[in-house]
Amino acid sequence: MDKNYQVYFPEKGKVALEECPIPEVGDDEVLLKAEISQISTGTEMTMLYGGWNGNVSFPCYGVGYSNYGTVVAIGKNIPKEYLGKKMMTINPHKKYSIVKNTPDRAYHDMVFVPEGADPEDAVFATLAVVANGSIRASQIRPGEACVVYGAGIVGQMMARLAKLAGSTTIIVADVSDKRLDMVP
Repeated sequence: MDKNYQVYFPEKGKVALEECPIPEVGDDEVLLKAEISQISTGTEMTMLYGGWNGNVSFPCYGVGYSNYGTVVAIGKNIPKEYLGKKMMTINPHKKYSIVKNTPDRAYHDMVFVPEGADPEDAVFATLAVVANGSIRASQIRPGEACVVYGAGIVGQMMARLAKLAGSTTIIVADVSDKRLDMVP
């Protein structure tokens, strides 16, 4: 039988893998087998070293929020055609995890990936959702100025989306000259 593993932080500055049970699928859920998972140098690295103002408790579980995989089991209320579909999720770094069918939420947990999409590209979709959601929430109007704090992947996306939203002055702040050089 296959085993399930999850990434966790047992203590500040330390990363480990732990075997955990393969979850049971509920009526409105699917079981996803992850194929690729993306580690954020912003969020997860910050958590690894204690979080914002030391607010992370160790051991720290539930690490991660961007992975891609295949639906390998479905609940009784899930359409049969979901089985075998590719999906990106906001789930933590686990080999097997549950994805809930939540059509009433603003952001759906079940986000299917088109046939033939490169998994290494698809795993970035969560970061694009974060960037797009931030730009939409800001309600940028054509001609307005925008300030983006941080020129990592999300900040780079936000700067580009702010321009598409009509912002004429975009200021990006970061401590890394290398990142700032990549800003459009």
